[in-house]
Amino acid sequence: MTGDNFTQHLFHQTVVLFEWVCGQTGLSYALLNILVYCLVVPALWTAILCIRKGWMGALFLGGVALCSGGYALVSHLNARQIAFYDRQISLLYRIAQNQESLYMSVSVIMGIAVPIVVTATLLLIPRRYLLLFYLAVHIVLAGFLGYGWSIGAS
Repeated sequence: MTGDNFTQHLFHQTVVLFEWVCGQTGLSYALLNILVYCLVVPALWTAILCIRKGWMGALFLGGVALCSGGYALVSHLNARQIAFYDRQISLLYRIAQNQESLYMSVSVIMGIAVPIVVTATLLLIPRRYLLLFYLAVHIVLAGFLGYGWSIGAS
């Protein structure tokens, strides 16, 4: 399997998985994407930080906040979730220069490779750099999401 074929296969398998989860849970595809990439993945990174730093109280409070925040997100988002999702997809298409095959590659990089690399780094980086790396990742993530929101609006 060539690199392009592998990327397309991975992209399509991820879509199939997300569609299956949507079918099982009743969530929309847009909301599932938002939950995974804006809530679950950052929550995983926060859990790794708290466990590695020994901040178990913060981990417990973060879990409570995640549950209540997730409930609020699911129960209150509607048209805004579609707009947010659409704007992030627009940014990925812009990065891919509006080419479908490049869009799949950009999606695999941003949605699979980057979270894996960040997670591995959080697990392996020396503890003295852990908080700094964690904060830098979240600043970049917030910038990416904010830029996607602003791009989609134009």
